[in-house]
Amino acid sequence: MNSQNSKQKPENPLQNASRLSRMTFWWLKDLYKIGMTRPITDDDVYQTIDHHECDRIANKFKTLWQKELDGSKRPSALRLIYNAYGPPVLIIGLLFSVCETLMRCAQPLLLGELLTYFADESASKEWAYIYAAGIVICSIVPVITFHPFIYYIFEIGMKIRIGCSRLVYDKILRITKSVQEDGMHGKVINLLSNDFSKFDIALAFLHDLWKGPFETILLGFLIYREVGISGVFGILFILSFIPIQSYIGKKAAHFRNQTTKRTDIRVRLMNEIINGIQVIKMYSWQQNFAKVIEKVRRKEIAAVKGSSYILALLYTLWAVSRVSLFLTLITFVYSGNVLTARKVVNSFYRHSIL
Repeated sequence: MNSQNSKQKPENPLQNASRLSRMTFWWLKDLYKIGMTRPITDDDVYQTIDHHECDRIANKFKTLWQKELDGSKRPSALRLIYNAYGPPVLIIGLLFSVCETLMRCAQPLLLGELLTYFADESASKEWAYIYAAGIVICSIVPVITFHPFIYYIFEIGMKIRIGCSRLVYDKILRITKSVQEDGMHGKVINLLSNDFSKFDIALAFLHDLWKGPFETILLGFLIYREVGISGVFGILFILSFIPIQSYIGKKAAHFRNQTTKRTDIRVRLMNEIINGIQVIKMYSWQQNFAKVIEKVRRKEIAAVKGSSYILALLYTLWAVSRVSLFLTLITFVYSGNVLTARKVVNSFYRHSIL
């Protein structure tokens, strides 16, 4: 009855948007205009596009999972995700990563050549314009390509979350009563509400696994070519923090595992209390059970607090690149070399990227 009386949502303009409109997000202009005049309501939001519909995604995942069950002795959810969206994500991510790396490496080179033009009176003005145009292009291209790429990655992450959630939901409908009473409720709720949400952003960092080492080697070579052996000290200083970051990552995983387990315990206890609330009230056991829940919740908060401390420590390590730049320049100067604006700019940009 509610669906019959509900207002029909406007058609999604993404369905018929051109490639340029998709890249610039021009298809959202009407929604932006509404947002500038009044708060956006649920009726203003566009209809779901066809390939975002839950049933369509769920059927695809159920078909692929059935193939896994039929064709493999050890079905793998990772292989399921790869068969669903793996090849396009890898290809598009590879193209974007190569483009981004080239722009990152080319921009400091062009900026250094442009600074050389101002220091050298015999330099050609035409080349200065070329260097300036190249700097602008290196700034525009990542901006144009980054947002469509991230939108695509988040879209795929959303589809993976929806598909996996549907598989878990179908599994819940088939489990027996004895399994349900064995703490399965808490695990499933935690899985659906916390773990699956990580799919939305996890793919955005997938290509950093190979792009990071590749950029380190490439930029290390460029820094060495610019400032010589002094650049090696800065790079070694950055690399010396890898064991520390590895240890911090293990501690973060430890706290995350603790948080998950304690959340499962708390949710299971809450389910048991809700199921037996009449007995608890009849014997006036509310205060006793409240203390039990409070004790479990404090342990859960302690694990969450540990994860927050680890995250704060990781944020402080972002200053390592600045310290590395300082060590590089100090070593370069004390080696008897002359420090120029070009060398400072090139070293700054490359250490910032690292």
